[in-house]
Amino acid sequence: MTYFKLEKEFKGDEEKVWKIISNISDIPKYWHGHREINIVKNDEKSIEALVKFVFPSVAKVRYEINYEKKEVVAYYLDGPFKGISKLRIDNNKLINEWDIRFSGLFKLISHWETNHFKKGSEDALNRILNNI
Repeated sequence: MTYFKLEKEFKGDEEKVWKIISNISDIPKYWHGHREINIVKNDEKSIEALVKFVFPSVAKVRYEINYEKKEVVAYYLDGPFKGISKLRIDNNKLINEWDIRFSGLFKLISHWETNHFKKGSEDALNRILNNI
């Protein structure tokens, strides 16, 4: 099991940050490990998508967007890892939490993958905040 949490304080308009993080199609602009997102289903409560990663793999992901809490929860349902990633805004902080379990061969390099995910997430938060 891999868990980590990152927080970045920011000055500026929370609504601008929310507009960026709640746009699922734009995730690859900020999370460079995501090459492509193909939305399969989009309803009022959730978005289901197939995510192609830069490493040769695909995952089925369900995104739930909570406008009241300003939170996007990604449920990674299958692929190289399973679990949850939460991205939210709270008092001018952008917070990202990962709670995932690597699958198959990725289990063998899970320590390296954990550090890689942390670095990628930190870079993504910086890219988001540099665009407000």
